[in-house]
This record gives sequence, C-alpha cells and structure tokens, in this order.
Amino acid sequence: MFKPLQITNQAGTLRIRITGYLGEEVTEASVTRQLDALPQAERIEVYINSGGGSVPVGNAIAVALRQHPAPKTAYVVGACASMATLIALSCDRVVMDALAEWMVHLPITTATGRSDQLRDAAQISEELEQQFVQLYTARTGMSAEDMLQLLREEKWLSASRAHELGFVDEVLQLQMAAFYPTEERPAPQRLAALLPRATDARAGWDYLQWARQDPQGLARLKAQEPERFRALLDRVKA
Repeated sequence: MFKPLQITNQAGTLRIRITGYLGEEVTEASVTRQLDALPQAERIEVYINSGGGSVPVGNAIAVALRQHPAPKTAYVVGACASMATLIALSCDRVVMDALAEWMVHLPITTATGRSDQLRDAAQISEELEQQFVQLYTARTGMSAEDMLQLLREEKWLSASRAHELGFVDEVLQLQMAAFYPTEERPAPQRLAALLPRATDARAGWDYLQWARQDPQGLARLKAQEPERFRALLDRVKA
C-alpha cells in the first residue's frame, strides 16, 4: 500500500521516508513530532521520492532537521523536486541514486484579489526567489546569476548533473530494495506494470521504483520507443 510518509526507529537510527506531497500527504507535525520525541537518536536517514509541495511545510521540516543534533544523511531514491530539495539539503550529506532525478525551480505563487494585494503577493514571491537563490548558491558555489537562470529553466537534472553542479555529495549505483529492511521491501514489479497505470500523478512518482528494478527494460523503452518513454515521464511529472 502506498504510504506517503513512513518513520521508523531502529537501533538508534531514525529513518524518515518521504514519498508524498508536502502539505497534503506529508505534514510538518507528522515529522517534527518524531524528531522532538527522539532527541537522542544517533543518526537520521531521510529517504526522498517526492515532487515537493508547500513552501511553509517543507521549510518547517527542513528547519526541524537542521536543529536536531544527530548527523543526517539524505538519500534521493526517486524524484527530488522543488521543496523536497530543501529537505534534502538540510541534511549534512546528500546521496543520490544513479537513476534518481533532481529539479529546482522558482517558487510558484497563486494569488487573487485587488491590484495592491497582487503586488504584495508578487513582492513576497520575489523575496522567496532571493532566498532560494541564496540557499542553492551557498550549497553549490554557483553564481547568483547562473543559479537564477537554472531555476528559471526548471529542468530535470540527472544524478550525475546534480552532483556536477554541487547539489549532491555522492551518486550511487544502488537498487531500490537496498534502502529497505528485508521485512519492509516492496514486492518486485517490472517497468511494464506501470504503463497501464491510472494517471494519478502522485502515485506516478513511484515510477523510478519500478524502473530501478528493471533498468534494462527502461533502457530498451527509451531506445526503442522514445515517444512512449517521454510520454511516461511527462505523465508522472504532471
């Protein structure tokens, strides 16, 4: 069964698995409650496969992680996009699976109201943009101008590209099952099982779990049916 948030505590290691949208399926309270309850945790591992979500919720989780004294490692095991990247970068170290993807962009604001209210919303959005640029440049060492251009492009980055730019510390050739204790491993499914799947974009973020267990099938699909491959990616990223 799809669980957007799983938190376990085993032998002093607190494992947080985020596979849902921040602010809807993953809330600030659900994460911070566990962090507050386990101040003596020896280490924290955060596994991320999320398209992001609410800026306030993502920021609150990131702050709570930074404030916890335990050493923290983020494992990007699928998609890490938008506010999910802020959570990853709140950890001391970011490790990314070779098949995972990384995406940063400018914050999106929805506003209605009078002209003065819309101007206020635009100002707030611009301030957020500056904060995001400062955060990412501090991490990567890129110039503010180059980072702003990258955020405007809103491109999906491969693990190797994210590593090259400095967002992540290490890229590993790992299988999805390696991130799960034996009793928690998902049943193996092949890439073909995803293709007729309903067009629920949120469930679609799990496509890399199938792809990771059938990398040859993914490569064949990309080489032999590039349009179908792109349609699959477009659908799950919608």
